[in-house]
Amino acid sequence: MGKSALQLLIIAIVFAPCLRAEILPLKSYTIADGLAMDQVNAIRQDSRGLLWFGTSDGVSWFDGYQFVTYTTDHGLPDKLVSDVLETRAGHLWLGTSDGVCRLRRGSQKSEDRFERFRPPRGPDIRSVGFQIGRMLEGPDGSIWCGAFQGLFRLTQKRGSWSLQSVDVKFRTEKWSDSFVRDLLFDGAGTLWIAANSGLYRRTPDGVVTRFGTLQGIPEDECFVLESATGGDFWLGANDGVFRLRPTSPGGVRVVARYTVKDGLPSSRVLSLKASRNGRLWVGTVRGLACLDPETNSAVSAASSAGRPGPSTRNQQKQVTIRAYTTAHGLTDPEITALAEDREQNIWLGTDHGGALKISRQGFETFNASTGLPGNRVNLVFQDWAGHVVFQFTVQGKSFAAWDGRSFSPVIIPGSERFDWIGPQGVLQDDKGGWWLATGAEGLWHYAPNPSFKALSGRQPSRRYTERDGLPSLKVFALFQDSRKDIWVSLVTGSRQLARLNKHGRFSTFNIGGMPTAFAEDHAGNVWIGLLGNGIWRYRKGRMTHYSAANGFPAGSIYGLYTDREGQVWAASRVSGAVCIPDPDAEHPRFVSLTTQRGLSSNHARFILQDRKGAFYIGTARGLDRWDPKGGTIRHFTTDDGLAGNLQNVGLLDPTGTLWLGTFLGVSRLVLEDPAQPHAPEVFVRGLRLGGIPWPVDSVGQPVVKDVVVPLDRNTVSIDFAGVSFVPGEVLNYRYRLGGASEWRFLASQRSLDLVGVRPGKYRLELQAVNSVGLESPSPAIVQFTVLAPVWRQWWFVLTGVAVLGLGVFSGVRFRLRRRLEMERVRTRIATDLHDDIGSSLSQISILCEVAVRRLPDDPASAIDSLSQVTVMTRSLVDAMSDIVWAINPARDSLGDLVHRMRRFANDLFADGSVRHRFEASDTEGRIALSNDFRRQVYLIYKECLHNLVRHAAATEATIELRLADGFLEVEIRDNGVGFDLVAADTGGAGLHSLQSRADALGGQLTIDSKPGAGTRVLCRIPVAGTGWRQPLSWRRSKTA
Repeated sequence: MGKSALQLLIIAIVFAPCLRAEILPLKSYTIADGLAMDQVNAIRQDSRGLLWFGTSDGVSWFDGYQFVTYTTDHGLPDKLVSDVLETRAGHLWLGTSDGVCRLRRGSQKSEDRFERFRPPRGPDIRSVGFQIGRMLEGPDGSIWCGAFQGLFRLTQKRGSWSLQSVDVKFRTEKWSDSFVRDLLFDGAGTLWIAANSGLYRRTPDGVVTRFGTLQGIPEDECFVLESATGGDFWLGANDGVFRLRPTSPGGVRVVARYTVKDGLPSSRVLSLKASRNGRLWVGTVRGLACLDPETNSAVSAASSAGRPGPSTRNQQKQVTIRAYTTAHGLTDPEITALAEDREQNIWLGTDHGGALKISRQGFETFNASTGLPGNRVNLVFQDWAGHVVFQFTVQGKSFAAWDGRSFSPVIIPGSERFDWIGPQGVLQDDKGGWWLATGAEGLWHYAPNPSFKALSGRQPSRRYTERDGLPSLKVFALFQDSRKDIWVSLVTGSRQLARLNKHGRFSTFNIGGMPTAFAEDHAGNVWIGLLGNGIWRYRKGRMTHYSAANGFPAGSIYGLYTDREGQVWAASRVSGAVCIPDPDAEHPRFVSLTTQRGLSSNHARFILQDRKGAFYIGTARGLDRWDPKGGTIRHFTTDDGLAGNLQNVGLLDPTGTLWLGTFLGVSRLVLEDPAQPHAPEVFVRGLRLGGIPWPVDSVGQPVVKDVVVPLDRNTVSIDFAGVSFVPGEVLNYRYRLGGASEWRFLASQRSLDLVGVRPGKYRLELQAVNSVGLESPSPAIVQFTVLAPVWRQWWFVLTGVAVLGLGVFSGVRFRLRRRLEMERVRTRIATDLHDDIGSSLSQISILCEVAVRRLPDDPASAIDSLSQVTVMTRSLVDAMSDIVWAINPARDSLGDLVHRMRRFANDLFADGSVRHRFEASDTEGRIALSNDFRRQVYLIYKECLHNLVRHAAATEATIELRLADGFLEVEIRDNGVGFDLVAADTGGAGLHSLQSRADALGGQLTIDSKPGAGTRVLCRIPVAGTGWRQPLSWRRSKTA
């Protein structure tokens, strides 16, 4: 045996037994992703779609994008959360190791976020705490709690909750016998209880029955219960999983039992989940299994989603069970919790490995760790026998074939010398013969055989080299057209394209580059992709080159594909997926599908089309599924189970299975109808005003209203998210503000910043859209008001209008007052001129006439008349002086008034008959007085002095002027004869004139006098706002 053959034999011996274990389509979540702790006790999905994870160090919820965790630092009464329950009323309850607590949604303070309930403390509770195992809502809305101390019931009366013990009469042989592990209500309202001391049944009327070995049920350690079809239910215990069927009257019997002997990883069953597709998932201390109870056949995780998978059959029970362990990708074999989300993904909780998701349409992976000869896949094809064959780069080239159940090696002698080979490096011709590109050894040909596996250990029937007309030994790719010609791509040489006709002769072409891919359209034209220089078309015996110069997008071509409609597609390194809609046209068009239309990367490697018309495009960033009908694109990455993100080669076999070759292994996906999609709901998760948080429920709110935004913080930031666990799904979002009818798209962005929002009231609507175009049934809403600046506030505007109105009113009133004042002044001047000046001039005229008539006869009498004229003329001068002074604007101050009054007193008492004293304190300031005010005050003063000279017979007089509290006080006292005020009041009009003038100025005139005791006159007139005050009541003091 040669050395090469011996090496191949050793590879086959080592390789063959390991090819059956695939890596499940798992996505792991740990504390590195935000999970509270890697020890998961419970997994539940609430009505909003959020997944809740109860761990031994808090509780976390997950929306498909991020985790949010509550621990004792956030108000959780106890860190160990054993169960999560959402009631029909929407309340969320947590079971902990020290009681039951309810989450108060919307509470922002840690101390108010959770409300704890515990029963009255007894000896057992004091010693071990009140540890909850399971919670379940009853038909009447009460909450049943399985605890370490037994069964309890939480009920609500008059708005308050109370937790009371329920007597079950547990077996008491061991201290842990009363520990209730799980609860289940059946269709008749009967409560089934799994406890450490066995299985119990409690009827609605409170009758309790315990079952044991008599019914074939274990006496100890019943861990978990799960509903089954037909009224049956499942029991997971320490020695297997049991299917139980209630019987009449009040009994139960074992329908089926499965243990490690039947294929379970372990008989110690910790968790169960009946999925919606009718299968049962079983979590044990040593791994996971999936059982189909309807057909009594167990299947793998792959076949649970419709994909075939290898299995182990127990002949006695005719049940097939597939077990999964760490060899299949489990991070921890102890499965403590199981759940199914709305998208039918299965979630696993482990003891110390975090949480795991098995995608409903996830990718199973095969690589070197599962027994393949290597990870780097160069090509994939399917032979006539239905085998899917992969070629790997391992010390040359190695082959492995999938027969529907497992991989097996295909040993090609000499393949260890193979070099660079393209994705079309193996060809099965129209007769079943095999052609192999070797990359270094020329072109190898094998005799016809349906199965590629038949080539194992065989030498080629012929090797084509330069002697046969082949331009080079470095053969890269092969293709047979409908004319039965075989096209050969060469790595080196001046002519890198050759064609082998059916007569065995080669013809060569100089196309200026290395061909990388071949395809034939429905018209029989051969398309040839090049490395870095466009594409060629062979049509009607003529080669035509298309490049950037004549419209073909730039970039090397990695793959060519003809779809069902006859379009040719090219996978470009820099231009994405390039479509040639009419490949037989004289001047074909080229249309690119790139990242601008949603592709994850412009680096495309291959293109495939399924039976429904959807395209699968392998890129450098994963696999994209493009639906041309709706234009939607879904992205698949390693998070969905892909072996690697860079997709090198792909194949879609006739069974609908998609095979992908990467540089990190092989991935497999069975294409099937997706689960009924759910319209994604969207919730507001955070709100910040100018960077300052606004209170929002951390779980999310569909509506946030009554938000008040100060003008100095008018940057509104909103965080929001929808919930989706669909593999490859990326939710897109859109929004509209106010009454806008058009939506604005945000793509996958889950935050929005509104900068510089103007004052006003706003309504922001947010909506999520999934990959199939389903929209949120109702948008999330944020209603907020941006406050206007102070000068735009309603109260400020109202106040401004009022002030402006008052100002206008005051101006108009002031103007009117001034006009009235001027009119009064004019009227008084006219009256004075008429009364004083006019009458005086009339008297002067009469006296002058009398003097003229008397002068001849009585000169003395004439002279007397003229003397009277002289006196009257002097009086007229004084009157005219008073009028001119009163209307002179240069004499409008209080000082001018005081000066005028002082001079008049001096002139009046100039003869010395009356000694007078004139005092004016604090009156020299520049206090403006109106014309009417000065005139009226002066006339009151002047009239008082005239009365003093004419009637008082006084020898002394005192005149005082002073300012006091905004009033001008004029006080005149004399030592004259005085008078009787009562008699004077009914006499002449002099006193009434004084009183009228003071009243017109809004002042007070007080006269004190009595016969023989002199007279005192006090006039108080307001100086500030003269002419504005209403007239004060005129008062006089009378003394006896």
